[in-house]
Amino acid sequence: MNISEEAVDRIRKINKIGIELEGGKEERMLYDLGSIKKHAEEINKLFSRDDEHWALETGDLMIHCMRMLLLHDFDLNSMFDKCCDRFEEKISKKLEERSQK
Repeated sequence: MNISEEAVDRIRKINKIGIELEGGKEERMLYDLGSIKKHAEEINKLFSRDDEHWALETGDLMIHCMRMLLLHDFDLNSMFDKCCDRFEEKISKKLEERSQK
């Protein structure tokens, strides 16, 4: 899967605006980290109430994560691939351990 260059540019634009608002890169990171925590809590509450708004809040969480990665010059596609590999490996290992019990 590839995240389009247009999507990456949009996140970069959002970062630029955010840096202007927050005052700098470190302030931007602190804002995103705090917002990620709040979004995770809100997603949990909405999902437990069967409120489909949890999906939109999950999208917001995704944007915060992408912003942080781009702010530190990580390639989103490379990170996505790396993390998918890690998830597959961890899940496969747990499934294998469970089947051996």
